[in-house]
Amino acid sequence: MHKLISIRRAMFLFVIIALASPAFGTTTTLNFDTISNNQPLTTQYESIGVVASGGGIVLNSSFTFWDPAQSPPNLLYASTSTVTFTLNTAMLNNVQSMSVYVAQSSTTVPVVITAFDTSGKVVAQTSVPANASSWLQYSLTSAGNAVAEVQFVGQAGNYGIDTLSFNSGIPLASYNAAVYLAPKLASFAATETFTLGANSPPLNPATQALTLNVGTLNISLPGGSFKTDGPPRLSTYVYRGTVNNVDLYVSIRPTRTSQSYELFVLGTRYAFQTGLSTIPISITIDNNSGNANVVPRYVPVVPYSP
Repeated sequence: MHKLISIRRAMFLFVIIALASPAFGTTTTLNFDTISNNQPLTTQYESIGVVASGGGIVLNSSFTFWDPAQSPPNLLYASTSTVTFTLNTAMLNNVQSMSVYVAQSSTTVPVVITAFDTSGKVVAQTSVPANASSWLQYSLTSAGNAVAEVQFVGQAGNYGIDTLSFNSGIPLASYNAAVYLAPKLASFAATETFTLGANSPPLNPATQALTLNVGTLNISLPGGSFKTDGPPRLSTYVYRGTVNNVDLYVSIRPTRTSQSYELFVLGTRYAFQTGLSTIPISITIDNNSGNANVVPRYVPVVPYSP
């Protein structure tokens, strides 16, 4: 009898510990498909922590320029207006990145996407170029605090939004970076070392997506982008390719410290401005995220290896 009680107590304790353990990062996605056609978007997603304001209307894509929707049948339609998504940070804790599909009709003016923290400070920004009439995915990763609000500003023409995702990241236990800039050669390099948090999921670069922000440059690599390097560096994962017209070499390898890694990125055909006193840099790989503001090192030639 005492043995049975002990087993029950042990099971009860296990349940309490399991419930109290922090969860892995989560993704909250809005695809607008459960909302009736021709409805203004306001509080329909309040129960999952997102409230919308501005001029967004949910429409069946057959009534728009962008049929089919990226995630049929509906999309969020805006006519030269601002659409704002405000996050309940108690429900969506530590949102470090977001992604969204956007298409627009303007041939002259971009749609600007800006992320703010709780104080109203800009933590990330990107833009949808003019003539982007097909669905393309855009990503933002915070260069500072967690995201509390995202704003879409269309200045000319109509635009559509679909499959908007907010990613709650797990903070890295440590994150350090060094950035090298050679504006005259339109090249840059960065070395980053990081340690996973205690509750982070395992790192598998071969299958996990990576988002890297260096100043105003956004680099988003989908899962499957990295391949194992050749002998004798089989523990190193590498990517060679072009993103946003920037030629890139990116490598990730484990260090001798448990759960710690080194990332190196080399880019050409992208010139950062001169005279920067600091530059924000951030990384999100799977649900792990970290950011820092570093003093860039201006050099004649950037390093070609870590």
